[in-house]
Amino acid sequence: MNRRKSALLVASLGLFLLCSCSHQARNSSLPKTHAPAVSFTRVETLDELLAQPEEEIDIALGALLVERELEPDLDVDHYLKQVNDLAKELGPRIVSCKIPSDQLGKMAEFIFEEKQIGIAHDDPGKGRFLNELLDNGHGNCFGLTLLYLSLGQRLDIPLKMVAVPGHSFAYYDSRKSTIAVVLLQAGETLRENGELDHA
Repeated sequence: MNRRKSALLVASLGLFLLCSCSHQARNSSLPKTHAPAVSFTRVETLDELLAQPEEEIDIALGALLVERELEPDLDVDHYLKQVNDLAKELGPRIVSCKIPSDQLGKMAEFIFEEKQIGIAHDDPGKGRFLNELLDNGHGNCFGLTLLYLSLGQRLDIPLKMVAVPGHSFAYYDSRKSTIAVVLLQAGETLRENGELDHA
């Protein structure tokens, strides 16, 4: 295995471990303001990021810092601003949602319909990281899950990443609801009991 592939493997594993930690919403109620509910400390290195308490780690920043290990010229602040701007734009759309499935439906509508972010069917290896997804407007299951988690974290929505062989997806997990988000079906949600909600 060459050095770049080895670095990519280590970086991807580290990023998955970061994202698989359950994000517990800081406020048990749904967002009540149009602005993102959560803000984070901006750090410069992965070491600084991982030294923070788990609940204060910014998943989007972590993803971008990992990506910068592979692409040293990556403009982290440029992509972080895009994620923050998307969260600010999405906030008003979910503020009136009364139940989690409505929140997730609005997220899917915003990402897949309004922003026209698509699924990388032609090359599943493309769009696995945030910068690729934001640049190209399409991503694979890993990149789309990163976007969901990054936006959810900023809007205080309890999402985490779940991985099965060859696939990953976002998972809404609160004390009251458990819902999987099938991102390769444009954000359809699947309840724990197997009921499919069309977002």
